[in-house]
Amino acid sequence: MESLAPVSGNNKPRDANAGEPSTPADDHTPRTLLDSASAPSIMRDIPSHLHPLAYQIHTLSGHDIVHIANLTENVAARSIYSMLPYSGTSWFLPRVSSVEEGQPNCAFSYEKHGTVYLTLCGRCIKLPLLSICIRLITIVLFGFMLWNILPKKLMEPGGYVWDPLVLVVVSAFVGSFISRLLQIPPLVGVLWVAVAWSNIPSEKYLTSGVALQLRSIASKLGLTVIMLRAGFSMTLKGILPQWKQALLMATIPFLFECVAHSLIANQVFGYGDNYSWAFLHGTICSIVSPAVVVPGVLYLQKLGYGLGTGPLSLMLAAVGIEIMIGVWAANFIIDMIFYDRNITVSVVLGPVQFIVGAAIGAGIGAAFFHLVEVLKNEASRLPNGKFHRKHFKSCLDFATFIFIVLGVTMVFVGKKFNLDGGGCTMCVFFASTVKNMCVRGQRHELLKQQEHIGGRLALLWDNIVMPVLFSMMGTNISLKSIFNSDFFPKAIICLAGSTAVRLVVIFVAQLGSGFPLKHKLLVCVAYSGKASAQASLGPMAADIVAQGMTNHLLSALLPEHQEFANIVQQMSAMYVMFMAPIASVCLMHGGMAVLQRAVEEEGRVCPCSKVTPAEQGENLSGDPVSGSPTHAVPCAVEMHNSDMLDRRATGKMTASAKCAEGLPTEPTRVP
Repeated sequence: MESLAPVSGNNKPRDANAGEPSTPADDHTPRTLLDSASAPSIMRDIPSHLHPLAYQIHTLSGHDIVHIANLTENVAARSIYSMLPYSGTSWFLPRVSSVEEGQPNCAFSYEKHGTVYLTLCGRCIKLPLLSICIRLITIVLFGFMLWNILPKKLMEPGGYVWDPLVLVVVSAFVGSFISRLLQIPPLVGVLWVAVAWSNIPSEKYLTSGVALQLRSIASKLGLTVIMLRAGFSMTLKGILPQWKQALLMATIPFLFECVAHSLIANQVFGYGDNYSWAFLHGTICSIVSPAVVVPGVLYLQKLGYGLGTGPLSLMLAAVGIEIMIGVWAANFIIDMIFYDRNITVSVVLGPVQFIVGAAIGAGIGAAFFHLVEVLKNEASRLPNGKFHRKHFKSCLDFATFIFIVLGVTMVFVGKKFNLDGGGCTMCVFFASTVKNMCVRGQRHELLKQQEHIGGRLALLWDNIVMPVLFSMMGTNISLKSIFNSDFFPKAIICLAGSTAVRLVVIFVAQLGSGFPLKHKLLVCVAYSGKASAQASLGPMAADIVAQGMTNHLLSALLPEHQEFANIVQQMSAMYVMFMAPIASVCLMHGGMAVLQRAVEEEGRVCPCSKVTPAEQGENLSGDPVSGSPTHAVPCAVEMHNSDMLDRRATGKMTASAKCAEGLPTEPTRVP
């Protein structure tokens, strides 16, 4: 850190007997609190061996301070804070970690501040009881506030506000606990609990107030966020190195599974000559889920597994393309089934929606990129050419809000005009254009910009959209209708047969990739996870039929449509309940077993890949859907000092980071 010392004459050491520090000649030298009565308390926060450095920083000009602050912030973010064990989590997720060697697999301990550690089956669950109580009290107060504001019928059991609110809270808390304990994606636990909550003691007893319109809005909002994140994962830089394999992975397995599933479903479920319903069934159930693939892949990359071009980057490049094609195809079939159009018009309109939607989405994305530049330039840049952090963050928060509003508008407008496929395609290309314009020049400011937007999308999905979407999906599922001697065997035949076809086709699609056999098998299993697309598209047909029955539309096809729509909805839920945990567990454990871990020359894992989050299902970086780790720049500092590691582990900020925050320091004698 000696390089931080100024080279000008502004860093004159003070005399040991002098009462005041020498005054620098630069008129722009900042006046800090060093001359105030609070200086001793400020210096107590800084280790004594850093006092000389603190005094040197005090003598710098304002222009130099800006550069030093930026340098220390970048070094701290890359080399210090990135190595801290991840302890943050969503509002409803407990922290779970693996038991170390020599520790009991079943234990119970208690710490001060109300923290309980419960160890079960080799998993240590941290339960901050006081924090949990605070959250529960906040929820109760929020409910009490609504009870006083809204009509009483809405806030009573069976009300249109009470039932959805209780459903989401119970599903989120209980489901997250189960998923953390079993190490499966939280969305699976949320769905399991929501299904159970909706079926005890009898069907719809606790969820009768969950209105059809609310479920429909939740599925469309979930679809919007899924499309935005899918588009944000599609970059030319991530696709081009493996573009042939990525296109094969995104299309061939989906196509073959869709056809196989549709033909099997047509036979076992008796669709007869109604192949539109059979292919809608197969299309929805065949779309791979980014909510399963992306978090697991990013977690492995954070640990140093599979960096660079390989099976993980291949899955990241393909998953966004597949969900875009799958959602468009599903909406195209829904249009053919429910909307009175000539078959020729529907066939022509499908590709037109895709092409026009892509063009309009790309244009809006380019306009949005320049809009963000206008917002940022409301303030002047600092001497180092950067914007003030508060201004930069506030602009990006506002830009993210506009970004989400535009995405929601595209999906809902497409739905309103019966052009669902065009709206979803527009949303994907809008997000993809924004991402590509940010990363094309590798400018630090634009990279931070796309990380911020991606992080906010991940935050929105993890904390709001995911628990709402999957809890609402659970209310549509009847356990009696699924787990019976008529439906369940047929569903298993469909699931097993179509999944087997997908696994074989994925393996064949990798024959020209040059991957080892173990890597190919890992991709086969990991790239079969189903969750988000099924949750948003599965109930869509049933909602359309229910709306037709609510509006008293007299049609001889309504009973048949209702039966078929329920089959599609229940099969979608089964895929989520079974395929999401299987693919997630195989990806995590299989990835650690067969992939090579990146190490440095000294045999240590690169600090940039040492983030150890509490669970693999949660998005882990500011850019949760990108095809590369968050830290695009290699480590600049190697931490060898064990004392520094200890201080880092306890979360203490170093003196350099304090300077980056602008904290004043007291002058001291320079040795």
